[in-house]
Amino acid sequence: MDGARRLLLAVLFGIALLEVQSFLSLTVLRPPYTPMLLLPLVVYYGLLSEVNVVRGMLVAFSCGYLADLFSGHGMSLNTFVLGASFLVARGLGARLFLRNVALRSAAAFVASTAAMAGGFALRELFEKRSPIPLTDSSGLTRAIVVSSLTTALFAPLVYSVVVRIEVAENARREEGGVAG
Repeated sequence: MDGARRLLLAVLFGIALLEVQSFLSLTVLRPPYTPMLLLPLVVYYGLLSEVNVVRGMLVAFSCGYLADLFSGHGMSLNTFVLGASFLVARGLGARLFLRNVALRSAAAFVASTAAMAGGFALRELFEKRSPIPLTDSSGLTRAIVVSSLTTALFAPLVYSVVVRIEVAENARREEGGVAG
C-alpha cells in the first residue's frame, strides 16, 4: 500500500508541476523555451535506488502521458521521452551519487538537453511540425540551452519535494510497523 500511496503522491505532484509549467509557458517563457519540470522528477526517481523500477516507470509513464494530454501531442512524445529518461537515469543511478545540489542541477541540465534534442529529432521525423526545424541550428541550440537551464534551476525544488514524499512515507511506514 505504501508504494501505491507514494505513486499517487508523485503523480499528483507531477500534475502540480504541469500546472506550473503551463503557467510559465503562457506568461514568462514561450515554447520551446519552457522548462521541462517533470524531467527532474523522473530523473530523480531513476537515481533513487530505494525506488522500485516498476513504481518509477509507472511514475514516468503516468507523468509523460499527462504531459501529452496537457500539450496535445498526438504521438505520445512526452511519454516516450520521460520513460526513456527514467531508464537511462536508472542505468546511471548506480554510478552517480547525487547528494550535492549543484550535481543534481547538472544532472537535470544534461537530462533536459538530451530529452529536448531527442524530442526535436523525433518531432522532425514523425510530425513534420517541429516548432524549430533541425536546419535552424542556432534557434535549436538556443531553445535547448534556455529550456535546459530553466529546468536545472527548478530541479532542486522538485528534488526536495520528491525526497519529502519518499521520506514522509517511509517514516509513516516505520511508525505503523512500530505501533503495530
